Amino acid sequence: MISVRCSLACWLLLVTIPVVGLGQAPPYKPAADAAEAIKRIEEIGGSVRKAALEGDALEVDLRSSAATDEQLQYLLALKNVAVVRLRECRIGDAGLVHLGKIAGLKKLHLEKTQITDAGLKHLAGLKELEVLNLFGCGISDPGLNSLQPLPNLKSLFITETKVTEAGIAALRKTMPKLVVVPDRAMERGQAEAAWDTAKKALAEMEVRFQAAKKDAEVLVPKVAELKKKMDEAAKKLNEAKGKGGDVSEAQAALKVAQQQHSQAANAAKNFELAQKHLAAYRQLEADTRSRVEALRAK
Repeated sequence: MISVRCSLACWLLLVTIPVVGLGQAPPYKPAADAAEAIKRIEEIGGSVRKAALEGDALEVDLRSSAATDEQLQYLLALKNVAVVRLRECRIGDAGLVHLGKIAGLKKLHLEKTQITDAGLKHLAGLKELEVLNLFGCGISDPGLNSLQPLPNLKSLFITETKVTEAGIAALRKTMPKLVVVPDRAMERGQAEAAWDTAKKALAEMEVRFQAAKKDAEVLVPKVAELKKKMDEAAKKLNEAKGKGGDVSEAQAALKVAQQQHSQAANAAKNFELAQKHLAAYRQLEADTRSRVEALRAK
């Protein structure tokens, strides 16, 4: 009975003790310096490392950590933060307020976070930002307008968002060099251009194939006959040399005979090669056409 009561009392004691961890981050505490900020970041499941072998730029990795919006303030205590990774964190628009203050930030990964169009406006001060990954975020066309003040933005990832082709087209008017992934309109344009090129190349190959086929039909049956003429021309040349006379006419006749025989002998090879090229060009045309049809269906 005593042991049962003890066990029950111990259990009641345990359930009344607040638990930190198990997906919950320690409460935010201001960091006095960079070392303390790194310690706090590590406590919530993150890490800080050099972004490159050379230089002092830092990368803060908080992917799948327990980081919250408030705790992103730890990053402000660090110098030269160039890369921030926050994939699958409980980060929302309030967290972007702090990230927007990291002036030297070059790459920002926000995949599958809780940010919205409203939060993107807080990134307007990131003039050095080059890469922004918004995969799986709740953003749409209006949010893209907030990216226009970012002069160095080179790559934007918007897979599994609500952004439309119209939104991308509008953004491209002010940021023509920006690479957007995916960009269905651009992909379709590139695919259609590739298909047009493949169709033209196939048409040209069809003409070459027909010419090779015609040559083969005419010349291949003459190979034996032309070989005989070449041998006769060679014999006449040798006879002319033996007589010590002018051999130029015999040499010219032999050269013509050799060329005719070579052309006939190669006709079969050229036709076979043309067949292989034609098959390859037909496959290329089919592949590019399929790609266009698939993109048009999306």
